Amino acid sequence: MHELLKELYSSGNRIISPENSSLVTLGILDFMTVFSLSSFILSFIFSYFGTSPRRIVLIPSQEKRRARLVISNVHNQRNHELERSLARLLMRLCLLESTGYEPTRQEKRILARLNKSLVEHNLCLSLKLIGYLVHIGPESKSENPSSVLGPLALAGHEFHGFVPGCSPASLLISMKRAGWPRQIFWEHDLKAAFETVNLQVLHHPSSSFLGIPHAISLALAVMGSSLVERRGKLTLKTFRKVDFPVASSKQFPGLNPGVITFSHHKLIQGSPLSPILCIIYMAASSLIIDNGSVQSGGPNNKLLIYGDNIYSQSRNPPGWIGCSWKEPVMLGLSGRTLGLDYRLDHGRLVVASHCDSYSRGVQRKLDETL
Repeated sequence: MHELLKELYSSGNRIISPENSSLVTLGILDFMTVFSLSSFILSFIFSYFGTSPRRIVLIPSQEKRRARLVISNVHNQRNHELERSLARLLMRLCLLESTGYEPTRQEKRILARLNKSLVEHNLCLSLKLIGYLVHIGPESKSENPSSVLGPLALAGHEFHGFVPGCSPASLLISMKRAGWPRQIFWEHDLKAAFETVNLQVLHHPSSSFLGIPHAISLALAVMGSSLVERRGKLTLKTFRKVDFPVASSKQFPGLNPGVITFSHHKLIQGSPLSPILCIIYMAASSLIIDNGSVQSGGPNNKLLIYGDNIYSQSRNPPGWIGCSWKEPVMLGLSGRTLGLDYRLDHGRLVVASHCDSYSRGVQRKLDETL
């Protein structure tokens, strides 16, 4: 042992003698203590930066009024991919349950385990369980089991935005079949939809009338988890950008540089889960009248919805609780909606846009269907 100590702790011409072995032992202990402390500090640093707030990014556009502030989660690729997978599953569940599908016993068990894993932040297990639910739904040899298409019918309304199989063209087709543009429709736009949404409405009894209990349960589990990044850091560089005042005044008035924490009951710009959660929110809110009671029979006026744009034959905006609206836009024989100029030409609906590929795609779909 003494020989080994001599060999290990020799320094130049100096060799620690056996008589100083107690000093050597103390030196080993001090070294191990420093090493352990250094490891702890490094682990803390990596842990801190791994959970540090994501940067708030300004997404500009050709029109300054459409610039957006989003929370970028690109540095945490695993969480971002999990959010995307959950968003697809949640949308699929909504489409299936809204058409009367009842999950099998095994699917219900997996969904229950998924909800628990999300609340417990066991993301590895969540990813594995989602893999079992990719093709949830009735088995059919004649159809692609992964193909479940919209529009999504909830609370008597038709949702087209962010729904598989839907597009601006599908919305215009539904409007045309309802009599537009010969009959006037009105476009109602929610004010700062993502920022004013309160997902606590999913706890309201109205959600039970939507007929999507497992989708609601999964949405509540997502809200209760720490998966969605809810802290954002606004840097001085972003704060000083030209488009920032326009975007912040619409989304987050009074926003200053620093770390901002968002409630679990709010939608997050930049999260793949936000579009489907917004759809569920609007459907549940549409069943609540001003005094807070529930319209169990569903709303009287069927609405066509794309994103936060609501299309109705009534000039009055929907009386959804907690929602505020921009001035309604009349859509007659000609006008503009969804970034498209439209007109009725001898019974044919013609659209145009500054983006030719966009308008050509919509026009082709209109001509094929109508």
